[in-house]
Amino acid sequence: MPSFTDRLGQKWYLELDLFKAMKLEDHEFPGIGKIKFFPPTENLLNLLSETAVSFGMIWFLCQDQIKGRTYATNSSDARTPIANEEDFARCFNGETVDSSRVALFEELGNFFPQMKITLSRLIERYSSLKKIVDSKVADKIAIEMSDQRMIDLVEEQWEKAPWKQTPKQTPWIEEPLPPAMQEALNKME
Repeated sequence: MPSFTDRLGQKWYLELDLFKAMKLEDHEFPGIGKIKFFPPTENLLNLLSETAVSFGMIWFLCQDQIKGRTYATNSSDARTPIANEEDFARCFNGETVDSSRVALFEELGNFFPQMKITLSRLIERYSSLKKIVDSKVADKIAIEMSDQRMIDLVEEQWEKAPWKQTPKQTPWIEEPLPPAMQEALNKME
């Protein structure tokens, strides 16, 4: 049975049976409506690429496991019992969204054996594309952030420079400045 671990370390299992599949067909997905599961079609595969749909299915399949489970908005916050889909969503971050989606694809492959090869290829393709995108995004962010961070650091240090500070801003200077220095400093402001 496919599983994933949420960002708080809680393990969740995905199990699809005929009853749950029929219930899922009746489920209204926000912005999408109902999804036709039988027979499984390419349209189902396209819909699974939508995070809202795959997450909705994961929530639906995990509802019977929420009793006694908790969430926290931040790792330092106290945990609160999971009561609804919003609370459940708070257990996820980018990494766990991906691992839960892979677990969902695996379980759909278990339930629809005729789609198992297609779904396993979809998982492989999804994983390889994600690595490529992650690498390109990380490189771009690293370049942009390093440039911006350098600018921020220079500006921060410039603002802290002793020659830019007035005596009121420099508590380490206890004696008044000589009149010529004070006059020069006043002209700089």
